[in-house]
Amino acid sequence: FFDQTLGTFLFKEIIKSLEFLEGNMKISKELTVGRCGPNVRFLLENGTLEIYGSGEMKSNDDPEEDIWKELNKEMIEMIYIEKGVTTIGNKMFNNFVKLQSIYIPSTIETIGINPFIGCNELSNVEIDRNVSSQDSNN
Repeated sequence: FFDQTLGTFLFKEIIKSLEFLEGNMKISKELTVGRCGPNVRFLLENGTLEIYGSGEMKSNDDPEEDIWKELNKEMIEMIYIEKGVTTIGNKMFNNFVKLQSIYIPSTIETIGINPFIGCNELSNVEIDRNVSSQDSNN
């Protein structure tokens, strides 16, 4: 007997451990993985964007170099950033039009300029107590 929930969890953990990922990779219809920083990766599944790893997320200032250009940003409803990520880059989540909630862990030290422009559905922001600085233009 194989527990499908456990199997899905283990599969995601294996995918998350892949070190060789350079660009975005569509694993299945529901699962896409990629990088959003030198040591920070993402996993998108069923409307939830999990961001994990260590260090800074890139800034997303240049539309030509949009980190999310290969994703359907309109399907993302929730973002969960795991502990270890230290910075949310400039304009990181702009135009995630269906985004409703985000969790920001205590390891985030800096939130860049305007990370949520166009996120008009965003109504639930959970921030751990120790987030130390936030740009005033957000």
